[in-house]
Order: sequence, then structure tokens, then C-alpha cells
Amino acid sequence: MTLRRRLILAVLAAVAFAWVLTSALIYLSAQEEINELYDTAMVRMAQQMQALLPRVHTQSSPAPPSGNGPIPGDADLGDEGSAGLGDLAIAAWRPDGEPLHIDPDGDHLPRLPDVQGFTERKIDGVPWRLYYLNDPAQGWRVCVGQVKAERGELIVAYLQAQVLPWVFGLPLLTTLLLWGVSRALHPVLTLSQAIAARVPGDPTPLTLHEVPRELVPLVTEMNKLLSRATALLEHERRLTADALKSCDDGELYLQYRASESFGFDDGRLKTADYSTDAGFGLRGVSGEMTGFAHANDISEAAIRKAAETLTLLDLVAAISDEAD
Repeated sequence: MTLRRRLILAVLAAVAFAWVLTSALIYLSAQEEINELYDTAMVRMAQQMQALLPRVHTQSSPAPPSGNGPIPGDADLGDEGSAGLGDLAIAAWRPDGEPLHIDPDGDHLPRLPDVQGFTERKIDGVPWRLYYLNDPAQGWRVCVGQVKAERGELIVAYLQAQVLPWVFGLPLLTTLLLWGVSRALHPVLTLSQAIAARVPGDPTPLTLHEVPRELVPLVTEMNKLLSRATALLEHERRLTADALKSCDDGELYLQYRASESFGFDDGRLKTADYSTDAGFGLRGVSGEMTGFAHANDISEAAIRKAAETLTLLDLVAAISDEAD
């Protein structure tokens, strides 16, 4: 996998993680704020109703409507806008436990005389959040209820408003990310092209111009490695030249071979072997005479010793000339 792809995947993973974490924090925060808002409204509504109940003449309170008909006052609601009247209900009971029919949606709220404060119940299979308030002095009891799904819808709508811009902006973010990573890695690409274009044996150090600061130590060490390799190559050239200085022509051959073998019997490993072979051969030509020297040890001392053997070519050539 390329460095560019790794960087892109790492950044995209970080963005996705940040997005999920942010969405979770937004959800928890919105849930807390919306619950606080609605619970406060329910408590205030119950308090206001509790303050008005002592002024209600119990004999003149409206009777329950027949069937599904409206109670008095329903015809004067006018334009209800986007109100969801069925999601919020209120109920009240006289000190003797008889209900006051002030809200048709509140008639199905249970009295639950042993409950004070908030509770949650299922009414006709629908989860409700209920708040009960008692008047200990006069015995009035008030209940304000809300469908729990109403809070969930508001939380989801708030979360969508916060998260959807991220969803639609993700392609743009990805495009900018690809462009930014490509621009950031451009010096690396330039450096790799400069290395690929070098001639073997070129001792010129790599330039540090436009190299990112994070890559300066790497390029510096590469220059040191090139310097050592150039010095070693030059040393080997001098060593070969010194070994063949008394010859008209010649070559130095180097060989290093590593081998390993495995023996199996019925699918089981029985034998294993690893071996290395190393050595060199030195050939020198002086006039019509050719000499050879070799050794199994690749070292400067062994090569110089082999070169001493080739010096005998001059002696052999001189003796041959005298004999002629």
C-alpha cells in the first residue's frame, strides 16, 4: 500500500471517527436540553393549572362530551397551525377523585394517586411521560402528559440539522483531502524521481532544497550512505587496479551464493540445510601469458595475496624471453 493511500485512509478514518463522536455528543446534548425544556414546561403548566383549580366552581365544570364530540371552546381554536394537540394532554381531579373534563385528550390519563412527580407509562400501547402534582391543602390533583415520541422526533430533527451538512460536505472534504495529500507528497515524488534518474556511481549528494523538514534526516542519511558507497567503490577500483598493475589486462570476479534445501517425507519435514559459498577469481594477462588466482575468502588481504601471485607472470615472461 502506498504512503499516499495510507495517509488518505488514516485521515478518512479520523474524520469518520470524529463525525460519529460528534454526532453522539450532539445527540446526548440535544436529548438533555430537550428533556429539560419539555419537563420544565410540563411542571409550569401543572403549577398554573393547580393555581386555577380552586377558583373553578365544581358544579359548573363541563360535562364529558358525548361520543367524540368537541367540548365547549373547541370551535374557537381558529387556525391551529402545526400544533399536535394529541401529543400533549392535561387532566385534573377534584378532591373527591372525580375528573374535571377540561381536555378530551386528558380524559384517558390515569389518576395514579400514589405517584408524585414524573413517571412513564404506556397508555393504549403508546409510551407517555406524565407529571403529577397534588395540592395537599385542598386535595386537587393535576396531571400533564406528553407522548414520548414527540421528544424523539425533535431530537432526530435537531441531529439531522447538525449532521446532514457533514454528509453532503464529505465528498468535498474527500476531494480537498486528496488534493492536499497529493500536494504534501509532491516533494517525496520529486525526490524518488531524482533518485531513479541518478547514474550508478554518481557521488553527487541529493539536494535538500524543497525537501520537507520531516524528510531531511532521511535524505541526510541517504547522502551519507551514497558517500560511503562511493568511497567503497573507489577503494575497490584502486584495489583491482593495484592487483593488475603489472598486467596488460585482467578481471576480478566475485561470487557469493546462498542456498537452502528441505527434505520431506509424507508431508513432514525431515531434513533442512542452509549453505553459503563465497570466493573470488583474479585473471591477469601479460603478453601471451595468462595467470589465474582464486580464494574462498573475499577480503582485501586475500585479493592482495592473489595479486602477488600474478606478479610471477613478469618473471615467467622474462625467463621465456631469455630462453628464446
